[in-house]
Amino acid sequence: MSFNYAAAVAAAASQVDMNKASKGGEGYQPPAKGLARLRFVGYIECGKQKDEWQGQVKIKEKVKLIFELSGPKHAPREHDGNKIPHRITIEENLSLNEKAWFYKIFKAMNYNGEATHIAQLLGNEFLGEVIHKTSKRGNVYATLKGDAGYTIRAPYVEDPETGETRKVPAGPQLSEIRCFLWDYASKEMWDSIFIEGQYDEEKNEAGEVVRPARSKNVFQEQIKQAVNFEGSPIAEILEGAALGIGDEADAGEEQVVTHDEPTAGTETGEDDPLAGVS
Repeated sequence: MSFNYAAAVAAAASQVDMNKASKGGEGYQPPAKGLARLRFVGYIECGKQKDEWQGQVKIKEKVKLIFELSGPKHAPREHDGNKIPHRITIEENLSLNEKAWFYKIFKAMNYNGEATHIAQLLGNEFLGEVIHKTSKRGNVYATLKGDAGYTIRAPYVEDPETGETRKVPAGPQLSEIRCFLWDYASKEMWDSIFIEGQYDEEKNEAGEVVRPARSKNVFQEQIKQAVNFEGSPIAEILEGAALGIGDEADAGEEQVVTHDEPTAGTETGEDDPLAGVS
């Protein structure tokens, strides 16, 4: 009996119109739900940002934590011969209050008690549960935060047969470590968080722009929007660089959310600004 391919083709053609070109690659695809091996690859202090919640604007100090995913369900994607890992970026208020999410994340990650600053944990391995949620625009995105809080934990599991605890190693690190410390900023640190490129604008079938073009350089741009950016260490460094004041002039001197609508590049977002960037 021969296969009736015509029926299958007709079904496919009724759902897919290949006359309609896609823009900007294949679009955002959230990493799969379930257990993921994590590697902490980014810590960026964004300064004091305007935070609107339930119609009220408050000033909150923000921080981003970037995790690279690996494991059977989260193998890196191939793009132009390069391996591009899945990543999830968390944005939270930078607070050490015992009830703050950031403090709870740090305590979970600092399971052996050896670190005094979360940046000391960059490059380390963890485990986490990837959860899918839906944004107000109806798009599915991935997060590491469930109803009970963040799922990040030590990279160990108990063997159900032997009862022994064993480590679950993350895959080889593919992302560059990105770190920006507000009070200890340097020009090199600033340059290291730059991301080249932009997302193209998106239009509906009527040709109306539903999402304008935007830069992928989300970290530097958010830092510049901080209400305390003016007069900050990095602002003074950038001003000095613009005036042609180099390191020679400083010789001898010591240089010392709860989430709502997804935003690009965060765990509540639909884009990875580091996609295609090692």
